[in-house]
Amino acid sequence: RLNAVRSRSSKVLHQRWEQLYANDLWHGDTAHAVWLPDPTNPNKMKRTKLIVFVDDASRICTHGEFYFDERLPNLIDTFSKALMKRGKPRRLLLD
Repeated sequence: RLNAVRSRSSKVLHQRWEQLYANDLWHGDTAHAVWLPDPTNPNKMKRTKLIVFVDDASRICTHGEFYFDERLPNLIDTFSKALMKRGKPRRLLLD
């Protein structure tokens, strides 16, 4: 579904869009998160990364988890857990 929105500061017309039904589209993204002791060297701190999948229509977090890196095995692990909880999405949008 598309919604036209005019911004207050300009005369430009923007379009917002959202899915009508759950599992039509999931958004996947990562974010830098908290610092924790490095498991390989407890004297050092290491920043964690949050990997998350969110359903566009319902805004439900299908699954999110913290890791020490953003590598593919961790993305697959998070996605697999989201699939087990919420079923298969029709489409994915990854940032």
